[in-house]
Amino acid sequence: AKKLLSSYDNKELRRGADLLKKRVEKHFGDADDPGLSRSLVMKVFKECATRYEDAYDRLKNITDSVYEGQVELDWNREEAGSLFRR
Repeated sequence: AKKLLSSYDNKELRRGADLLKKRVEKHFGDADDPGLSRSLVMKVFKECATRYEDAYDRLKNITDSVYEGQVELDWNREEAGSLFRR
């Protein structure tokens, strides 16, 4: 578990979030109404931030219960959520 989690550090988390943001902007950002598309993109980003925070909570819960806190994550909940906030 330590080896797996060490390869998924803050840099890798940011890289994945940047890729997801580009896909969201490409998919939802080309609407006829720029205001509407911007609003939709922001809603999707907010949901992505929530999902990343939930993933952190689940992962932290698993590592704490299975490995009794011996395995630490290289990123925290706030970092995960802030990746999608501008």
